Amino acid sequence: MPCPAYTTALRRRLQALSGRLLFHPYWSGPGRMLAARVELRHQVRALERLP
Repeated sequence: MPCPAYTTALRRRLQALSGRLLFHPYWSGPGRMLAARVELRHQVRALERLP
């Protein structure tokens, strides 16, 4: 099991990257945000299935 401090650091990094993605000009176009969220969920679920 990962060290709690390491997990916290990863969580903070993920939140920072998520914020950058949310406000990036590419994703501000019409209709892109929903598709981006769906794709991000798919990628996270795929990563969760890894051993």
